[in-house]
Amino acid sequence: MILDIGTSLLILLFAYTAFDKFINYSAFEDQLYQSPLTRSFSKYLSVLLPLLELLAVILMLFPSYKKAGLLLSTLLMLMFTGYVAAVLIFIPDNNRPCSCGGIFRFLSWSQHLFLNSIFSALALICVKTHNTLKNNISYENPGTAVAASARGNRKPEKE
Repeated sequence: MILDIGTSLLILLFAYTAFDKFINYSAFEDQLYQSPLTRSFSKYLSVLLPLLELLAVILMLFPSYKKAGLLLSTLLMLMFTGYVAAVLIFIPDNNRPCSCGGIFRFLSWSQHLFLNSIFSALALICVKTHNTLKNNISYENPGTAVAASARGNRKPEKE
């Protein structure tokens, strides 16, 4: 259940922010350029970041690629969280442009760090939960996922 809720939240987050970055592309690219940390590669990031976010969404939508999508989501969230932390540490208050998408641009940098940390933790939990569920199902013969879910995804007890 946590995997489904967490994956759904990550899909909503990345779909929302990616589409907002595409819709407001010029402003997003300009904000990346204004940041001293991303200025030198802002043109590449302005295209790459929303594409990676959409790729994560697409991967998470397909069960056979869900793990790859969760891993990409985790990587993106950890990078975004690291970026926000670096901005808070190294860039003065009056020189912090926000290149966030949608309603997230109204958060303070500290609130953004908190929210990103929560989503990073959620992504990590989803990866761990996905691995645990996969290990429990692969313990059995192929095609017995129905039996595993009927037992609550527990490994069979030894007699």
